[in-house]
Amino acid sequence: MFKIKQSELPNVYDIIYPLILVWDVKFSGFLTFHDNFLDSNILEGLKGFASISICFGHLNYETKKKSGIIFSLPYNVINLFHAFFFFCSGFDIMKSHLTKKDYLNNFLKRRFLKTLISFYTSNTIFLIMSIYFKNYYSEPFPLYKQFNYYNFFCSLFGIHLCCNYHWFMIDLLLLYLLFYITFKYIKNKYISIFIMQSINLYLFSFCKKNYSLYKWFERLDYHDSVYSFYFGMILAIFEKQIIYIVKKLYLLFFIYALFNLKFLYNFKMPNFYTKSIKVNYENTFKYLFYLNLMYFRFYSTILIISMKFLLNNKILNLLGKYYLEIYLYHRLIISNFMNSNIQVKNILLRYMVYTGLLIEIGFIFQTIHQIIINRLIGEKKVLYETKKIKIN
Repeated sequence: MFKIKQSELPNVYDIIYPLILVWDVKFSGFLTFHDNFLDSNILEGLKGFASISICFGHLNYETKKKSGIIFSLPYNVINLFHAFFFFCSGFDIMKSHLTKKDYLNNFLKRRFLKTLISFYTSNTIFLIMSIYFKNYYSEPFPLYKQFNYYNFFCSLFGIHLCCNYHWFMIDLLLLYLLFYITFKYIKNKYISIFIMQSINLYLFSFCKKNYSLYKWFERLDYHDSVYSFYFGMILAIFEKQIIYIVKKLYLLFFIYALFNLKFLYNFKMPNFYTKSIKVNYENTFKYLFYLNLMYFRFYSTILIISMKFLLNNKILNLLGKYYLEIYLYHRLIISNFMNSNIQVKNILLRYMVYTGLLIEIGFIFQTIHQIIINRLIGEKKVLYETKKIKIN
């Protein structure tokens, strides 16, 4: 197992990690702004960076009990970037709904079903690995304790998650379904968002209260970030007005963003009641309000800086192609890292090996997903298309 001396920790990774984000950054000039900083191509690259950040956060969490942390990371990097994922997803589907004709008519096939197929493909692979190779990717997992048909089918259909990191996909699919139903039958977008969020809050509190029945919602702190989805939707609706105000007062917003960078790097998640199974509603909403305020500060800081310094480069574009598959399958690499007898003492080499494996596994499983999607819903996609981004 990896043995890391404390003297090794003043960290190559502390330099390399932000360089992935800011390498080849494009400065707009003092009097102009990048008008394309919210383009889907740019946001996909940022989601790719978020994906590997979560992967390294999980790797640290899984390995620190046995061998110490591998890399120095900001506190709660996992929570912050999960919130950023939801924010980008909410912005993307709301903007698509507002700008694309008949978007809802094709939403189930092009968005929901493709995400669902990716989830069940990965869930099935983890189930096979769990049964035949006795690798455990989720705890508690009833199939490990007692193999019977009930536990098998619950695991196969995702009622018992075969990988505990897949909670994100369950929440995302639920949000997509709520979006489709409400916006399909309710024409007023503000009422639709209000109904979506009300249902989300009800499910949140109901599943926490019925903890023993709903294993998808085992830990509340996993699910506080879903509300960032609605912030993304609101930004899409008022995009022009918000950007106009930010441009007029950019110096103040930029100072706010710089202050947030220092604050959020050391931000620690509060522990109101997450260790308690019982629901305390007063603490619940204090917790939700405080955490979502922190999440808002995080992704607003990224976007404010991006208006002047466009975060886009070849590495981000590459990660952006495979961000979903990297997220879905990175637990396989973590388990192999933890159980491998191969020792990589150099911290930079260890970082490069892990990053390379993440990209490789993303490429392999995106290809597998696309083959399955083509067969089931007949939609083809150019996997290796080079993204051209116009810089103003």
